[in-house]
Amino acid sequence: PRIPCTSCKYCVESCPQNIGIPDLFEVYNTYLVHNSTANSDFSYMMATKDRGKPSDCIACRACEEHCPQHIGISDHMREMAKIYES
Repeated sequence: PRIPCTSCKYCVESCPQNIGIPDLFEVYNTYLVHNSTANSDFSYMMATKDRGKPSDCIACRACEEHCPQHIGISDHMREMAKIYES
């Protein structure tokens, strides 16, 4: 179970919250594979150090308009916020 993000970063350019979406998806994919945050806590910290967190997502879906993979980015951000920010 993985998010099919190719890290093209088209989504990042349009994000008003400056969320590093591809970096966060890489972190989330690690969580999905291992079903644990133990292997991805440090990566999450680095991915959000100078950028927005998943909970900062305002679900404007501007990122989704630019995603060539047609990923439901806003929905994944909501799920990530539950896992990494609770």
